[in-house]
Amino acid sequence: MTIKEKVIQAVQAFPDDASIEGAMERLLFLAKVDRGLEQAVGDIESIAEFREKCDFCDGTDLNKNSSVDWYDLAEFVEVWLLNTN
Repeated sequence: MTIKEKVIQAVQAFPDDASIEGAMERLLFLAKVDRGLEQAVGDIESIAEFREKCDFCDGTDLNKNSSVDWYDLAEFVEVWLLNTN
């Protein structure tokens, strides 16, 4: 998925009343998550290969798009942060 496609997918997921500042913060957050995932893969050739070899990913497709990706991590973190008191 290209950066442009990732941005379009993220923007389409914004609520209708999203502010520009909120959208920018969300995109920055997603970019940082993406960068972190790329670093975490380490010696695995690609994130796609990592996903294929992943034996602990079952049930982690939180946004139900048939792919475990940085959007799922962002969804998890967002819910986790909103539900901590």
